[in-house]
Amino acid sequence: MKKAYLSLGRSLLSLFAISVVGKAAAQKSVTPQATLKEGDMAPPAVGITWLKGQPLNNLADGTVHVVEFWATWCGPCIAAMPELSKLAAEYKGKVSFTGIDIWESHSKEKSVNYLPKVKEFVESAHAKMAYNVGADDPAGDMMSTWLTAAGQQGIPCTFVIDGDGRIAYIGHPIYLGEILPSVLNHTFEAKAFKVSAEAQMVKLGDINKEIDKATKEKDFKKVLDLFDESEQTFPWDSDGVAVKRYAILAVLNPSEAHQYGEKMLKRFDNSPQYLCYIARVILGNDDFNQGLGEIKDPDYPLALEAVTEAQNCSAPSDIFVNMTMADALFKNGNSAKAADYQAKVYKAFREDKALHAKEKQIAEQKAKLDSFKAADSKPKAKL
Repeated sequence: MKKAYLSLGRSLLSLFAISVVGKAAAQKSVTPQATLKEGDMAPPAVGITWLKGQPLNNLADGTVHVVEFWATWCGPCIAAMPELSKLAAEYKGKVSFTGIDIWESHSKEKSVNYLPKVKEFVESAHAKMAYNVGADDPAGDMMSTWLTAAGQQGIPCTFVIDGDGRIAYIGHPIYLGEILPSVLNHTFEAKAFKVSAEAQMVKLGDINKEIDKATKEKDFKKVLDLFDESEQTFPWDSDGVAVKRYAILAVLNPSEAHQYGEKMLKRFDNSPQYLCYIARVILGNDDFNQGLGEIKDPDYPLALEAVTEAQNCSAPSDIFVNMTMADALFKNGNSAKAADYQAKVYKAFREDKALHAKEKQIAEQKAKLDSFKAADSKPKAKL
């Protein structure tokens, strides 16, 4: 089974389902024993179909390498891509960044029928994936010799390889901005870092408990103050805080929320996941709004603007974007186009085995499609 991580601890974005239909939340019953650890020489990069940039031919070439494992269906992986691209630009010439797609093949025959989907994703990503990209082979050689060997069960998962080819760090990419400077100057100590990271997670967990409590009590001023504290203390979690902040402003002050939302669209102009999160807050069809109360004046035009931006930097087959676009179009009065997008969603739920959609979920998508079609067939009021 596979698991997708949005962040360590209880991230604010974990309020949204980690994957579209729950596949990514599955866990193995037994954690595999790690045979590959920090301090070991990195395994060779084998069995990769290279889709963008330069192949990993030598991991002990004096350059620091970041190797990140991801999948097209993994929302947290997609959300992390713009930040990886920023780091790749910041450390150009010093650190090599590579994304390896895994867990796409679901057929017993281990065919490569997943490659066109991965290629489409990479080609549509543009600047969102401004680093080297490859896809694991059907046998899962990279997955088994790296991820499984390291006892890792979820993605995104990042390996940082020092200039000598040894593994300096294995874990979530949120810490890369903190880790890379010390790896480059040869002062990074994995054990000490993990102790510090665990302490951070405890503190973040405490703040999130306070946020939950204040939200239930509808003490939104305190919630906003706690957001300020969280962003200052844990800058790597600020994107999730930004979306949650918008949700509260949408309830309290629609005018201020609109201004803040426009800023968020610029901030996330290359991040379809976060753009869709903002849209779904407005559309009221996810868990971001729980405990906040009703948004009395939903900014549906902003929701459509956000998902349109998301569409510009994602693959045409991106189901999360298509689901959000269908809902945004419907709320903005375009039931015909909403039905067109919902038809794509319904088709994906029926035919894309990677989604692991259950019959109930397929039926729900069909019911939504029927409702959009029914709305479109109603006589339009004359002006």
